[in-house]
Amino acid sequence: MAEEKAEAPVQEEKKRSNGLMLLIGGLLVGAIVAGLLVYFLVGGSGSTEDGESDVQDDDSTTLAGNTSIKKLEDFNVNLRDPAGAKKLQMVISLEVKPTVAKKMEQPEIIDSIRDTIIMFTSEFTVENLDGLDGKMGLRDGIELRINTVLSPQKVERVYFTKFIY
Repeated sequence: MAEEKAEAPVQEEKKRSNGLMLLIGGLLVGAIVAGLLVYFLVGGSGSTEDGESDVQDDDSTTLAGNTSIKKLEDFNVNLRDPAGAKKLQMVISLEVKPTVAKKMEQPEIIDSIRDTIIMFTSEFTVENLDGLDGKMGLRDGIELRINTVLSPQKVERVYFTKFIY
């Protein structure tokens, strides 16, 4: 009987410590959830410290490394095909530095870039575009030709955000 009385306080102490651990765990989870909510609702609002928005306009978004994404309009290009029935639909976005983004605001620069892309891409066939190597070759060629138009400035990266043929 003496052993049963000695075990009862030990079991009650274990129950209290388990309850305390659950309470601490619950508070910790609650604090993490609250922190994430504050971060996404306040910190991720798209505003910078000086009050300017990270999103500049519909076709340009500022990124962390002092670059921005400049979206070009949709491209519908006839591919080289004897029957003339093969088309490529693509949307291209360019990662550029602020000086290049400013230069790309000029209509004649955008028109020259679009013309260069259309003329280069129209020489491809469906077989040329098949697989990863074909798409990467097209992307690298587009980047090279855009950089020729923008010289001495250049784009950082070319992204296909839509690619259907």
